[in-house]
Amino acid sequence: MNAQSLQKRLRRVCLMGECALELLRARHMILHRPFDRTAATLQSPISEQCAPGRQPEIVRQVREAMGGILRRIPWRPTCLMRAIAAQRVLARRQVASCLTLAVLPTAGTTVNAHAWLEAAGIVVTGRSEMGRYAPIYHFRNDGGQDECSR
Repeated sequence: MNAQSLQKRLRRVCLMGECALELLRARHMILHRPFDRTAATLQSPISEQCAPGRQPEIVRQVREAMGGILRRIPWRPTCLMRAIAAQRVLARRQVASCLTLAVLPTAGTTVNAHAWLEAAGIVVTGRSEMGRYAPIYHFRNDGGQDECSR
């Protein structure tokens, strides 16, 4: 194995570790904090954004690392935990994102909800089920007020 491929693999493992840590933090936030405090952090603007040309590559790396770590952790994080964790990892890399909360339109009294995260035009988490849900709220961390792309 050459040095370049070893570096790439090491960066991927470090990113997966960061994703695992953020999943734990997101789990703690959701289970032990009032949602209004959590929501405030989801819209905290990032100080500056990285170059637009680098964003899709970074987003894909985070999406792959998140998918890789989900197969290795001993619990099943909710879609909201995954979206919050990925948003925090991307914010650390100065990539703006939009976390969407959505509900499944039904006639019953129970609420079926879903969350997903988009960044640089790419769905980072929650893509498989997002088509069935109607968005009700967007948390953007780029200072914008409009809706997300999807």
